[in-house]
Amino acid sequence: MPRPSADVKILRDLVKQYLDICADPAQREHRDSWRKHNSLKRTRPLIYARAFAWHEMPDARLRCRDAFFRPYENTLRHLIFWASLGDDSIFEPWMTLHAVPVASGWGVEIKRHRSDEPGGSYKVDYAIKTP
Repeated sequence: MPRPSADVKILRDLVKQYLDICADPAQREHRDSWRKHNSLKRTRPLIYARAFAWHEMPDARLRCRDAFFRPYENTLRHLIFWASLGDDSIFEPWMTLHAVPVASGWGVEIKRHRSDEPGGSYKVDYAIKTP
């Protein structure tokens, strides 16, 4: 199925912005500072702003229509916003993609009773029960 050209354009623009951030000479300085810090060499205090309310930010609004592209768009927008904070984070010119586990249908089926809360917890109904 062909992908909507508007979505591809959005992603290409975001990738260009992100690669510009990665190519900034400050990234080399950040990398060197963290290397020294992790080698227990004296450095200035490094700032690492990891937690912020991303989904409450106006920049978090996704524009891609295709559900396939939306996670990539979200990641790129998140990283671009993070870079705007001006901390000592390092931004590398790649994206890490996580493997997606797929149930193969063999073994003991694990039943999960999920809460009604989106992203909420669940209770496992174990196959082996104590009497």
